[in-house]
Amino acid sequence: MITIVLASLVAVLFLANALLYIFPKKEHEVELIEKPNNLARSSIIQFGNSNNSSALAEIKRSLALIEHKLDKNCARIEYAFQRINKLENALSSNGFSLVSHEELIKKVERLEDFRRDALITIEALKDYLKGKQKKKKEVMDKEMEEKIRSLIFRGRPQ
Repeated sequence: MITIVLASLVAVLFLANALLYIFPKKEHEVELIEKPNNLARSSIIQFGNSNNSSALAEIKRSLALIEHKLDKNCARIEYAFQRINKLENALSSNGFSLVSHEELIKKVERLEDFRRDALITIEALKDYLKGKQKKKKEVMDKEMEEKIRSLIFRGRPQ
């Protein structure tokens, strides 16, 4: 009886973890604003304020928060499985067995697969954001080169 209750508790925790992963809580939405003095150039876009790094830092913080919540939920699930194993061992030593050991192993493997997939997704998002930051830096470098050329050659194209 207790094993069934704990197994259902683990299933509910797993479902809640999956729902949190699929539908993350929206904390802040960042608006894109064009610079009013450079409307001809649509490539210059800034987030909320004049510092583009603040939006990137906010995204990194939200990714770290998601990763922390995922680790916390995985720790809770692992603790629940430890409790189930203790109860299962106590019941099997008395000759009673409600949940087979193979079923528990399969459930643990599924949870580990879910955790591994979530961590891979988080790493992919981090890599994507790093690549995006490098592209922005390259665009800024090209714009600086154009400004320097225009100042040196006084607007004459090469």
